[in-house]
Amino acid sequence: MAGRVNWGSREVLLGALAGALAVLAIWLAFSLQRALPGDQPLAGGRRALLISAGFEFFFVAVALWYVIVRRGGTFASLGFVRPRADHWVAWAVLAWLTGVGASFGWVQVVDQMGWEFLRPTDSARELLRHNVELWLAFVVVGVVAPFTEEIFFRGFAFSGFRRDLGLVAGVVISAVLFALFHVEPTVFVPTFIFGIVLAWVYVKTGSIWPAMFAHALNNVVVLVVAASGVGA
Repeated sequence: MAGRVNWGSREVLLGALAGALAVLAIWLAFSLQRALPGDQPLAGGRRALLISAGFEFFFVAVALWYVIVRRGGTFASLGFVRPRADHWVAWAVLAWLTGVGASFGWVQVVDQMGWEFLRPTDSARELLRHNVELWLAFVVVGVVAPFTEEIFFRGFAFSGFRRDLGLVAGVVISAVLFALFHVEPTVFVPTFIFGIVLAWVYVKTGSIWPAMFAHALNNVVVLVVAASGVGA
């Protein structure tokens, strides 16, 4: 059973704001270095991936600051407990399949409506085409991202919103933040749906581990598919 949640919406919003400011600062740095002549030391998929990993850990640091340092909470408060559901792996796989279905369904809607500007791009394949080592992509995208994002968006954000606003609002608002964090408007809808499903898995199992597993499974499969396409 997860520990006591002793933080709320205010801490979550302040943490999200800090993260957004950090993302904005790095985006401005990227924009500036592209405009400069000569070598571009921040350019390239590998550096972009490492900077992305830095962002992920920054969000975790923010969550830990509010939960552990400021509020005297524990890791159990963030969901680091044993899942109470006997078949938690099945729940996690079901969550992943729901996320896949949401992505596929969104593409069908976009194609049927002729909304080409909202058609998701194959960002994973584009990343691998920029000479990024496959092992590094799997570490950052398949391990680091699910671990850090679940801590912030489910363990920290969802729990804080749920305490102040209730279960439904907590699920929806944390899923909105999760989708906005991914920046790309073309994937907002499926990412939002996946965020709802991951929060549901967190509630169902009482632990953050199954949501991490589902998130990691999703990212790893995307990378595997992308890698097979690049190698073809």
